[in-house]
Amino acid sequence: MTRDELSWQRVTKRSDLRELQSLTCTTADPTTEGGRKLPHPRPWEKEAQTLLRQLSLTLRPGDLVLLGKLGDRTIAALHLQFLAGGDFLEVYHAVAGITQDMRRDGGTVADALLAEAQAICLERLAEGGHQDVVISGRIHVRNAASQHMVARAGWEPQDAPVNDYQTWARIISA
Repeated sequence: MTRDELSWQRVTKRSDLRELQSLTCTTADPTTEGGRKLPHPRPWEKEAQTLLRQLSLTLRPGDLVLLGKLGDRTIAALHLQFLAGGDFLEVYHAVAGITQDMRRDGGTVADALLAEAQAICLERLAEGGHQDVVISGRIHVRNAASQHMVARAGWEPQDAPVNDYQTWARIISA
């Protein structure tokens, strides 16, 4: 799979997000031999999957969800929240997920997802007449894959971790 095979859909209406209710971007919960659920080995993935699956109920006006498609199949999703503040536009990456079968390919889908999101940020920057865009998100301290993904895109850690999550950000000037 190459970046050229991917297509992107920008969604702003809750009703267009029902397909995310079945998106799977993590493994099933482990269980004991007796069937009792055990803690998920990657709780940040479980949380991201839950948040993405609930977006058809929770998306707020002004938010945008970027869907990565391979044919008719959604393989990636990213929830963006926008806040204009004076001379700058703030874009918060609330949650992102990539299906399990599209991972471990050197970050092809992940990098393409961030690149498309950055293009959206730059479009909004130009439309709003702002000087800068601040792109940020919070990443679990044990989520090395996401840390590497955003570092490849020029993001840097911004503060000390709080409750196992650390803010990463990038500032782009017009």
